[in-house]
Amino acid sequence: MIDVHLGDQPEEKIRFTYSPLGELVHALGALVNPKRHPLHLRWILAQKAALPRDLWREIRVLSFAYKTWQLGLFSPTPEDDLLTFEDELTRVATLPLPRFVEEVGRAFTPMEAERDFTAEEILGDPMAQQTLLKEARRLSPLYEEPAQQLLADPEALRARFLRLLARFWEESFAAEWERLEPLFLADIAEKGERLRQIGLYAFFRETFPDCVVHKHENMLRFRKRYEAVVDLDQHDHLLLVPSWFTWSFSRVECDPPWTPAIIYPVVRHDLALRAPLHRWERVYAALAHEVRLRILHLCWQAPRSTQELARLLHLTEGAISRHVHQLLDAGLLVGKRQSYYVMYRTAGERLRAVAHALLPLLHQPLLKDPPAPTHATEGGCQP
Repeated sequence: MIDVHLGDQPEEKIRFTYSPLGELVHALGALVNPKRHPLHLRWILAQKAALPRDLWREIRVLSFAYKTWQLGLFSPTPEDDLLTFEDELTRVATLPLPRFVEEVGRAFTPMEAERDFTAEEILGDPMAQQTLLKEARRLSPLYEEPAQQLLADPEALRARFLRLLARFWEESFAAEWERLEPLFLADIAEKGERLRQIGLYAFFRETFPDCVVHKHENMLRFRKRYEAVVDLDQHDHLLLVPSWFTWSFSRVECDPPWTPAIIYPVVRHDLALRAPLHRWERVYAALAHEVRLRILHLCWQAPRSTQELARLLHLTEGAISRHVHQLLDAGLLVGKRQSYYVMYRTAGERLRAVAHALLPLLHQPLLKDPPAPTHATEGGCQP
């Protein structure tokens, strides 16, 4: 569990932002862990087919930084300006080396360890170094080589990370970011207005699908596999960051000294259905029953009363009335009173409209895709 204690006046500490570097790293996490990202499987397969072999190997070798959790040095910052990818890459390049060493060292620190190692221990304590190398080998044979590089030449390992990130951006992700950035900007504007309209706690319930809001305790609880507590009274900001590659659950980044952040899926985990399906929803529900299909068949042959339908189908008049009411509500039956009886006939035009609507509906995606770049017709890259 991760508990986020909101403290006094949390509204003043919330900031929306986005991070091109953070999103690139989330995308790398999806590439090396496809089973946890089934909604991105087509993108993953397309990327693997297109990536140069040497780049793909380097992505796998350095995946300790993003496969199961993301190193804090890639976390967004609360700066007023929205940083570019180049700005964020510069921030990583100029990070004090001891902080870089400690952050990477966390990836190779066993979960049962009482504390993280300091930079001095990582670079100079043989016992600490042995522990890190043993854990790196346990996690993956691929990780032993970068772990040794961390101990021998951490600046070279940082340069290696920077080369990987820059190359993946240039060869693959820059085109993806052109599609995602407008989506994030629109989502931030929408979420900010929504927060203003419904208030903080209702907003958290609506935005974070895996969050339990304890209003009376002024706390958010995220169901995660590890334990952590965040007290906003000890921080200046709580960052809310939209992401395309975190479907379908939120990520909580809370390791010091980084700014606490909640990375949330820009599209809700429940499938966002497009309008045409809503339009025909009652019709398809009405058709999805054998008795109602038989009623339509009989009333196509000739107008019939509920009493006649009950005899023909060997059901009670009450049961027939319920089915008829659902067909009427869907517009598939039309009733006309004759003396003491209402005679029902199948609405032929409505059925033909349903048949015409069904095939185009099946060709429409159920998921909201990011908007395509405006230059797509001029040779823009799409995944």
